[in-house]
Amino acid sequence: TLRAGINYTGKSSMEAGVRVESQNLLTGETRHTVSAYMTLVALDRQGKPTSIPPIILETADEQRRNREAMFVAIVTPAVKHLRKEIAALEAA
Repeated sequence: TLRAGINYTGKSSMEAGVRVESQNLLTGETRHTVSAYMTLVALDRQGKPTSIPPIILETADEQRRNREAMFVAIVTPAVKHLRKEIAALEAA
């Protein structure tokens, strides 16, 4: 079984979370197999990023996933920048 949802939306991008569950057909036991997060970008007809509507958060779980995704969206560019700065210092 696949379960998916949108966790975060930016101006033109969104984070989707996907959860895969497998089931033993003999026993009926279901278990979590893997989870993945994908970043998708909306494109216009010319292939350029285009704006998307904001996400509507209806449950406490959706709000929690949105906060976590927003944190990653903010922190990831800063970490990439710091890695470049460290590499430049080490190369000097």
